[in-house]
Amino acid sequence: MGERAHVEDEDVELETETASGGAAGDRLPEPTGEDALAVERDDQDRARGLADLQMEHGTLDEPDLDEDEDHDEGKKKSKKSAPALGSLRFSDDAALVKVARRKSKLAKGDAGIHVTKVQQALAELGHLDGKDVSGTFDDATTAAVKAFQAAKGVTASGKVDAATMRALDAAFSDYSVEAGRAMGKTPSTMPTKGVPYAVGTAPKELLDGTHVPTAKERKAFAKAISTEQVADASGKLPKFKSKKKGLTYESRLETLVGQLVDRQLVWATEADTARSAGHVYDWGDIDKVAAESAKATDAVFGKYAVGNPLTGTGVAPNIKDAWDHKEAQLSADLLKEAMSKKW
Repeated sequence: MGERAHVEDEDVELETETASGGAAGDRLPEPTGEDALAVERDDQDRARGLADLQMEHGTLDEPDLDEDEDHDEGKKKSKKSAPALGSLRFSDDAALVKVARRKSKLAKGDAGIHVTKVQQALAELGHLDGKDVSGTFDDATTAAVKAFQAAKGVTASGKVDAATMRALDAAFSDYSVEAGRAMGKTPSTMPTKGVPYAVGTAPKELLDGTHVPTAKERKAFAKAISTEQVADASGKLPKFKSKKKGLTYESRLETLVGQLVDRQLVWATEADTARSAGHVYDWGDIDKVAAESAKATDAVFGKYAVGNPLTGTGVAPNIKDAWDHKEAQLSADLLKEAMSKKW
């Protein structure tokens, strides 16, 4: 696999610190062989690099110095570390990555969406009651952390340090915990085979141990997935720094996008030299992916409930195109502005 084009991100500087199955005809084209798969993984890395440029807290897997790295005549040897966290639920949370890299700890009194993530993980592992997932590190959370630490042979301090965070991350390296909990549930009423429950009528047992996000958490979710820069509580906007090590943001972005396009073109020509508009995914292809996702979900939950796949087409599509949505939003804003000036 080609070396990842890594972009360190210090472009945004805040004024204040912030703490598959299916018939062959239905299948989508996919890479074959280890080389093609390696290219796909490389492309995913580069795509994530584009997102890194937008993050306030910097790239999550940037080169870092560990506390236990080698020394040579009193001088630290610089080395690139692997991504601090590997599970999807933790890896993109800057606060938890800092913990995994020994730059901070979580302890009683801390609060935020990162605490909620840790609490929910502890609840799913059986160390914390689901009702205690509050987003605030309290006595119940401290006790749960100690129980988890004892189970993993980590010093039972009650604080989430690097060793604890990495152990928690390892416990969710795959979906075995989630799958085990799902398969272990027994509903009080069984559905008609192959017929989904009506909305709001599924047995309550299916939601036992889950956490319903609060309004505050939902706002945090929306902020986490947004690439837009917004003012802080005091009304100050982030200060943008264009140059990094003599290179402008625009030139670094252009280089990264060019590399991504080049790698994708190489993969495309290697997999099939006859490329045309017919090779571009459309909504019908996306519907096929959604249908396969529904099959995978029903393979776990289907013994007591099945669901309809998400769709991007039809009468009431529930998969939206973010680009189209943004274009419509901007068009509406421009029309509103034009009308206000007219009157």
